Amino acid sequence: MEQSAIDQLIQNYLQDRTANVAINIAGRDDTFRYESERKLPAASFIKLFILGAAADALLQNRLQASTRLAIGSKDIVQGSGILKYTNGGPSFTISELLWLMAGWSDNTATNKILGLLTVDAVQRFIDATSAKSTAIRVPMMPSPAESAAGINETSADDVALFYRLVSTGFPSPVHPGVAGFCAKILAEATHTFRLTDLLFSPVQRKIALGVLSRNGSGFRYYLRAARYESKKRLSLLLGDEKVLAEKSASGNTVFYDSCMIEHGGHPLIMATMIQQEGARFSDSTSEDHARARQFFSNIGLLATQIFPRQ
Repeated sequence: MEQSAIDQLIQNYLQDRTANVAINIAGRDDTFRYESERKLPAASFIKLFILGAAADALLQNRLQASTRLAIGSKDIVQGSGILKYTNGGPSFTISELLWLMAGWSDNTATNKILGLLTVDAVQRFIDATSAKSTAIRVPMMPSPAESAAGINETSADDVALFYRLVSTGFPSPVHPGVAGFCAKILAEATHTFRLTDLLFSPVQRKIALGVLSRNGSGFRYYLRAARYESKKRLSLLLGDEKVLAEKSASGNTVFYDSCMIEHGGHPLIMATMIQQEGARFSDSTSEDHARARQFFSNIGLLATQIFPRQ
């Protein structure tokens, strides 16, 4: 496989900045790696492993999808998601919370699921997958007291491994249905950011009513967030390539993306991570954000050109 073109993209990106870059691109027969084993803050990438652990718990009947959980004001955390605009109030089933976690990367929904599973149970799932660089220690947006436990970590290798297991199946003792469960949820999540979801989704209607009744002044912010068209990164330039799953993560100093596409009848998996101190990745109008997004979209396009379809 011709790797020099990807290497050149990386060097061009790093030419005028100091950053940690980690990349894993895995095709049917070849894999490109650049610092892919490096442990970095997991940010919202940890939600992939929480999804897998939740799927395992549901399929092994440790949890019930129809269980309904109230979202109180004390449950609300900031960062990504739309439940924060309700100020608490509505209740949701576990299935609905998983949809919010996968589709909107909702931190509040994630923490409610994590509270049912426990951090230790998610780590046991992670260990079962042999994701050796991934550790979950805290919920999303942890409190100062919770932060004493450390940070969640993962690597591009481990994120790519998760997608590969979604494609091929998870090892025992993980339930054999977890791969299909995660594939379905992640496929649905790639199409979450549509106006039709805002107009017709029962979950969205419930959230909208909750915002109106408890946080009327925040309704316009909710509408903006709920209608937000996800800004694609790796898959931005892929045209007719079928995206099977994708998950991004952002913070002030981290900018990540991952996806699995159908490429010549086989999955092509990409996991890309940037960590840069002093960056402003969370500001979508910043040069840092624009440059990183362009970098990722170029990698995604180049990967489909380099990796053979047959």
